[in-house]
Amino acid sequence: MSEEHRDPDLQALGAEWQAPPPSPELHSRTLAAFEAEFGRAPWWRPWLLPVAVACAIPIVLLLFSHSRTANGYEPVRQPHFVVLTAGEHP
Repeated sequence: MSEEHRDPDLQALGAEWQAPPPSPELHSRTLAAFEAEFGRAPWWRPWLLPVAVACAIPIVLLLFSHSRTANGYEPVRQPHFVVLTAGEHP
């Protein structure tokens, strides 16, 4: 917005204006309005994450407890090189 459209009296009033403090019951009224609009959270919601983590830990431990050779996986071994000198046969 350009300077020519601004009202200097309104700007001075806005610079001096202080917002009133919130009323003491603002939090309780806001919470009551939210619960009236969306309802309360289910009783099990706070337990959802800890139960999921508690169930996932044994599964992860079970997956990592098996060795790789037990699953049929064996790492690639280093190749064996035979050095031949002139006139030798392998």
